[in-house]
Amino acid sequence: MDKKLPTIDIHGKEYTLVSTRILHFNEVFINGKIETEMLQNNDEVVVRAKITPDIDKPERHFIAHSQAVKGGTGVNKTAALENCETSAVGRALGFMGIGVIESIASADEVNKAETQSMRKPADTMQNMWCPLCEVNAIISKKTGKPYCPTFKKHPQGQYISLTAKPSEKEQEFEKSLDIDEINSMI
Repeated sequence: MDKKLPTIDIHGKEYTLVSTRILHFNEVFINGKIETEMLQNNDEVVVRAKITPDIDKPERHFIAHSQAVKGGTGVNKTAALENCETSAVGRALGFMGIGVIESIASADEVNKAETQSMRKPADTMQNMWCPLCEVNAIISKKTGKPYCPTFKKHPQGQYISLTAKPSEKEQEFEKSLDIDEINSMI
C-alpha cells in the first residue's frame, strides 16, 4: 500500500522496519492508538497488539499476535518481551496496510525467521542442548529423556526448554549481532 516508506533489502526483497511503520502511524493517524497486551509470560512470551486508526471509531481496529522464546536466539536471548511486543505491533500495522510491499512481514520478522531457520531440528536426543547454559544435554538413564547437566545452576531452579544445538553458522550470526544497533532500529 505505502511504497514511499523507507525499506531495507533482504535477499532482493524490500521490507519496512517496524520503527518506520510506527513513525508513519503516529504522523498520519494523530487520533490513533497502539495498545499491547501480554497474554503469556513464562518460557515463551505471547503479545497481542491492537491498532485503532481513529479512537472515535473503535470498531475499526487491527489485531496481531507475536510469540518469542525467552533465552532463545539473537535479541530473544536478552529481550524476548520487547522483541515480541515490537513484532506484534509491526504485524498489526502491516494488517492495516502500513509498510506492506509484498507481504505483511516486516524486516524484523524476516530476520527473526532466518535466525530460527538456521537452527536444525534435533535428529536425535543427543543433539539437544541447554540454551541457558550453552551445554549439551545428557540422557537420563532413568527416563531416557534429555536434561541439562547443570540445571541446578539455573536461576531458582528454572526449567529451560532444550533445543537443537545451533550450527556453527548460527553461532557466528548471533555473535555478529549488535544488540544496541538492533534496538536502535526498533
